[in-house]
Amino acid sequence: MIVMKFGGTSVGTPEAIMRTAAIIAAARQKGPIAVVVSALSGITDRLLSAAEEARSRDTKPSVLVSDLQGHHRRCCEALELDDIERIIAPLDELSEVLSGIYSLRELTERSRDFVVSHGELLSSRILAAYLNQTGCPALAVRAWEVGLITDANHGNAAIAEGTWTAIPQLLPDPEVAVPIITGFVGASPAG
Repeated sequence: MIVMKFGGTSVGTPEAIMRTAAIIAAARQKGPIAVVVSALSGITDRLLSAAEEARSRDTKPSVLVSDLQGHHRRCCEALELDDIERIIAPLDELSEVLSGIYSLRELTERSRDFVVSHGELLSSRILAAYLNQTGCPALAVRAWEVGLITDANHGNAAIAEGTWTAIPQLLPDPEVAVPIITGFVGASPAG
């Protein structure tokens, strides 16, 4: 199996997503692949800023999430994706977390990691939806669902022993659908 990694600029615009999808579809014709994807270009920094703005109460969480929703919605619309609300649904959970940060005026490393993970989560869902719509079966997968376990050192986690042997056992069948896996994130043994 070939594992392909696409960074933020490879999924930074609708046009870049289209090019990336064409590369993935062509590679799939040659054999099983798995894809690891970063957040859309610039989104990681926007999420980090959103977390800080919520903590300092510079901006209300509803405004922060609205900005992120707009960016991802416009990308989905440009790709002519169906069911956009389902694709960007994780932003509802992000809104709740940013509201908690705002209310408590506290931003822990764990909360920061949770906030920033939404970049990869959303890009994997967008890319998988576009691949499916263009006839290449794909499935958005959170890295921890396929066994990427780390320690709980938020912000600088190390991959746990046994992860590399667990992943092939837990990975969805790439012959059925290309797994589009969130990069940059994992889960501690406690979840």
